[in-house]
Amino acid sequence: MSFFEILKDTVDGVDGAVAAVLMGTDGIAVDHYVRPGSDCDIEAVAVEFGRVVEEVKKAADLLDFGKVREIFFVGSEDGGIVIRPVSADYYLVVLLKRGANTAKARYLLRKAALRTGKEF
Repeated sequence: MSFFEILKDTVDGVDGAVAAVLMGTDGIAVDHYVRPGSDCDIEAVAVEFGRVVEEVKKAADLLDFGKVREIFFVGSEDGGIVIRPVSADYYLVVLLKRGANTAKARYLLRKAALRTGKEF
């Protein structure tokens, strides 16, 4: 299964999901999917949050929290973002509108991370 299909399945499986992207820690998108009719620049969003991911990983190391498995942001009136590492060098990001089914998004993103990891 292609990365695009994995991302599409994730977005299409969640009411209120807008887009998803597979990113490298270098800020380069490997692939992305945006729900038709959305005008989201998911790659730009992911690049900005990529910096945060690296800082969260550093903080977790300093605090001996272990490996970061998920980062969930709900910092906007309009929605949120869930980020899940796939490997040390890649992570998945899904953008959600306000009122989206966040539990299902987190579940499908976890499954997507497993499927994506098998492709590497």
